[in-house]
Amino acid sequence: MTHEHLLKVRKALKARKPTFTKQDRHKKPRLDAGWRKPKGRHSKMREHRKGHPASVSKGWKSPVAVRHLTIEGLQHIVVQNEHDFLHLNSKQHAISISGKVGMRKRIELLQKAMERKLTIVNIKNPSKFLEGKIEELKLRKERKMRKSKEKQQKKADLEKVAEKKKEETKGIEEAVSDEEKKKQEKEEKDKILTQKE
Repeated sequence: MTHEHLLKVRKALKARKPTFTKQDRHKKPRLDAGWRKPKGRHSKMREHRKGHPASVSKGWKSPVAVRHLTIEGLQHIVVQNEHDFLHLNSKQHAISISGKVGMRKRIELLQKAMERKLTIVNIKNPSKFLEGKIEELKLRKERKMRKSKEKQQKKADLEKVAEKKKEETKGIEEAVSDEEKKKQEKEEKDKILTQKE
């Protein structure tokens, strides 16, 4: 069987496949949606009785040959850096950029992937996404610059205020120091005069 035929088979299987949920999930909203195998002694779901939700079984699996391929039949590869897709071919491989990658690096990887005409799985419209994110980065940079300028301005204003205060206190200190000098001289004269011979 060819890949194309197997992909069609997989699509038909996935269309019929139910969403597997825990037993009594529809009755008890507190249960989360994940799958748990029913293990109750009297569980009708465990016994695969008619009219009860379907259980997970290997009959719902995709054909082995197309197990991890994309809808187009391309091999899916998660990329974290430029080195990861140097050996990839646009006719055989599709990439998705890892969630751990930051915004700047993501933009660079996207641009390089688009140059090589690779299919990107986890972004619907890469060119539109790129435009939006580049604008966002510019705005972020401008905001950062504005904040740093405001910070420098505040610092300069504080320094000016501190200098003014210093100048004001300097005049007062000089006046106080003159008075103190006069007092000390007077005390010394008094000491000399009051000394007993």
